[in-house]
Amino acid sequence: MGKVLAMRGAYVAAAILGLAGCANLSSVTGKKFVPVAAGQGVAIEVVQSPQVGLEVVIPSRDVSAVLLPAGRNGTVTTWRSQDNVTVAEDRGVVVATRGLGDDLMAADAGPTLAALSGSRTGAYRRTFRFLDAEEHARYVLMGCTISRIGPETLAGRDLIRHEETCKAHNFGVKNIYWTDEARAVRAARQWISPKVGMIAIGLSNAR
Repeated sequence: MGKVLAMRGAYVAAAILGLAGCANLSSVTGKKFVPVAAGQGVAIEVVQSPQVGLEVVIPSRDVSAVLLPAGRNGTVTTWRSQDNVTVAEDRGVVVATRGLGDDLMAADAGPTLAALSGSRTGAYRRTFRFLDAEEHARYVLMGCTISRIGPETLAGRDLIRHEETCKAHNFGVKNIYWTDEARAVRAARQWISPKVGMIAIGLSNAR
């Protein structure tokens, strides 16, 4: 995944602005340099394209790319970059990555999707699986809650922002999901692993 690649839409650009804590997400057009952390940033060029792709931005690696569909298993779609990095997502919730080094081997999406749809209320648990240095499975169990923050304009589209707060025994993360009127996730900022940290994803065109 190259340092600066053409983005075929504006959802992830706006999601990364959300990473930087900017309040106004409605004017993401053209080419932007987005501050992510001290000394880091991602240059994003918005290019419209009829092809469906998954926009991915990884602030910790200072990279961005548009991944193309590589396969589908039930509700899980796997997307692949030109240099063989893959991201698997279940209706907008990332459930696995490959090719990033410190990959997310597997995660459950069901509890989050149920909370986003309104069919689940209150606290819930999510399980993340990783590999340690000796390639043994390591599981992280987090207790999570989700809050509906409210309407937010993202890349010119009216969406609903939800914040998922998850805590393990020694650390915590906050994920953000933007859903449309049908409660489908259109863009998100999600924690992947300790070394990769957060990534932002978004569909460049509706499926």
